[in-house]
Formats: sequence, C-alpha cells, structure tokens
Amino acid sequence: MKIRLSTPAKILLLAAVLSGAASAAPVRVVKDSAGWRLLVEGKPFFIKGVGCNSAAGDKGEDYLLMAKELGANAVRTWGGAPRSYLDKAQEYGLKMDLGIWLNPIREKTSGTYRDANYREALKKSILSYVREMRDHPALLMWNIGNEVFAYTKDPDERDAFGTFLAELIDAVHAEDPDHPIVYACAGNRDLPELKAHTPRLDIVGMNIYSALLPSVGADYDKPLLITEFGPQGGWDVGKDVNRMPFDPPDSIKAASYAEIWRHIEAERGRCLGGFAFVLGNQRNSESLTWWNINYGDFRRLAYATLYTAYTGEKLPHAPPRISEFQVEHRVVAPGELLTVRASIYNPEGGALTYAYFITGIASDPLIVDTPVFYTADPQELAPGSARLKAPLEPNIYRIYVVVTDAHRNAAIADRTFRVTVSTIPDAAR
Repeated sequence: MKIRLSTPAKILLLAAVLSGAASAAPVRVVKDSAGWRLLVEGKPFFIKGVGCNSAAGDKGEDYLLMAKELGANAVRTWGGAPRSYLDKAQEYGLKMDLGIWLNPIREKTSGTYRDANYREALKKSILSYVREMRDHPALLMWNIGNEVFAYTKDPDERDAFGTFLAELIDAVHAEDPDHPIVYACAGNRDLPELKAHTPRLDIVGMNIYSALLPSVGADYDKPLLITEFGPQGGWDVGKDVNRMPFDPPDSIKAASYAEIWRHIEAERGRCLGGFAFVLGNQRNSESLTWWNINYGDFRRLAYATLYTAYTGEKLPHAPPRISEFQVEHRVVAPGELLTVRASIYNPEGGALTYAYFITGIASDPLIVDTPVFYTADPQELAPGSARLKAPLEPNIYRIYVVVTDAHRNAAIADRTFRVTVSTIPDAAR
C-alpha cells in the first residue's frame, strides 16, 4: 500500500531524519582480552590527535583543515570552544576531546575550591556547557581539568579541588552518560591525588614531553590517554649564555614527536592514543615558536613527521631545515645593530623566503601571553643573513629567522640576546 504524506508530515519526517543524523554517537570505554579500547558507535577508535584550541587563526588560517590534512582523526581543546568549532570539526570528519578548563589555585588566582559559592557557580556554568554540547556528533569525550593538582601548591586547596572534581565527574556523567571523561595530568605528578579522589573517572590523561609513557598502576584500573605530547620543554633543556632555555632545532623536536608516537602505538591496549602539542596560533611561552608544529598556515618539520606517523606516507614536499643559526653579538647596547646568519638545507630546491623578527620572552609558562614584537628594521644582507636593530629597553629578547618555501612549509630557529646599557668589552660579547 502506498502512503501519501501531507506537506507538514513530510517536514516533520525530514526534521526527524536530520535530527537523528546530527545526534551524538555513543562513545564507550571497554576492556576485553586485548586490553582497553575506545568504541565509537561500536567500532574501535584509536586517537591520532592534535591539540588545536582555535578553529581559525588570526589571519584566517583554517587550523582544523590542517589537522585533517595531517591525518589526525581527533582534536583536543583546553576550554571555551564554541559550537561552531564542533560544527567545523564535524565537517572535516574530526572527533573532539572537548576541554573544560579548571584553574589551578596559585598566588594570583581569584577564587578557591574551598568556597562553596565558587564551586557552585563553576559547576552551574560547566553543566550548562555540557547540555549545550552533549548532542553534537563531533563530541568524543570531555576533558575536565588540566594539570590542576600539579600547579596548585596548597595541600588543602588540592584536597578541596579533588573533592570538587569527583562531584563534577558524577554530575557530567548524569547529564551525559554517552561520552567518557578524561583528566589531563602533568606526567604522573597528579596521579596520587587523582586516584584518591576520582574512582569514577573514565580515562587518565597524561601530558608528556620527550619521555616514556608512565604507568597508571594496577591499583587504579583505568586506560591511559596521552593528552599532550611533544619535545622537551624549557624546564628540561640546557641554558644559553643569557641563562634562558636553549630552543632545540626543528630536527630534534620532530624526532621527539616520532619517538613518543612509537611508544603510544606500542602501548595499544593500555593507551587509547594521543594528541600532539600543538597546532594553532603561536604560543608565547619559552619562545614564540617552541611548541607549534605549524607557523600560521605553513607546516614545520614536526608536522611532516606526524603526517608520516598518522598516515604511513611522506609529506609530498619536505620542509626546509635550518642547520645553524648564529647571532653575532649576544649582548648589545640599546638600538645597536645585530647581524644574524642561518645555514639552510632545502631538500626540494627552489626559492626560499626569509623573515626575521624580535620578541620579548614570557615569564609564566601557564599563561599564554600575547607576543610583543619590536621594530627591528631587518636589512637582508644575503639569503639567510640579515642585520636587525635591537630594542631600546634593557632586557632579554629572542631573535628569530623563519624560512618558507613555495609548498606551505617552514623552518624556524631562534636565539636570545641581551640589551644592556653597560659598556661591554668586545671579548665578552
């Protein structure tokens, strides 16, 4: 029998179909004879991810497209992503570890987890966000908290946070039983307190940099997810002549990503995958370009390395490499001219473009400062060589060279220098 639908009925049916198509896929964390696995709509999902806090860059760069081109199947945010971000991720076939930021309590932090009003207001805001996002098909899991225990020094404050986190995990589970919850530890530093407070956490996240995968331990039967991975940070490397962290070359950083990913792959069954750190706008931390696998919409060597790890293929065009970057004088007078020289290897051949700039240095690794650029008036002397004017204010700065090719690839190096009003003999410079 043929059934004819009225126009209003057709509209209702179409709305129902579209609603179903846009509903969130149930995500489950299961343990079987093969170990721990993440299941999306009943199918295994191993995370090949990248941290990406913004969908678009300051100049309109499409970072989620870059994540897709990388071969990633998921992205991680740290907090505040709007629904439009999830829409764009869905368009590119990316799942989201959706961040919910919780402040560590430090000297200058406003608020305390010991205050019932503070906790209640925060919980109310978070649950409202969960209700807004829980039905989105791009949602993979909730990332509630990042290194809070590690950066909260007061033990009573850490205990209060642990109690609040446990309550929040239960409340989010009640609002959304279809998506698991992960907390991101600083290595395994947060682990003792996480174990003590959060028996109903689904996944233990760990942020690791140039290290093996830590153990969660048999006393806390949870799967592991590497919520951040990348090269050594400024806390682990040697210091330069200005007692600032020495920023490793692109080749060393790329090798770190490759090594950690090999460990992640080898730990399938215990580990659910990982998120490389980081894709997006430049982060003014140890240096402006320390962490990013990109430079705007240009791809660095670490991007090419992750592309191979995630896809099993080589990036069609290899990025250039800077083998050496020298600054003629590391201590200069205000406004003095500095000469820099870079040695570059370009495996693709062809023309390269050079850019030089100077920035200040951030003082707090937890706060992503807006970078301050100083007028340097670079005068190119030869390919890879230029003369720049030092800032007028005495301080320590970083000077950068960026080399780009015609294939959206980039290489970056930087060094520090000090501006001082003292008279310095040439031999000491």
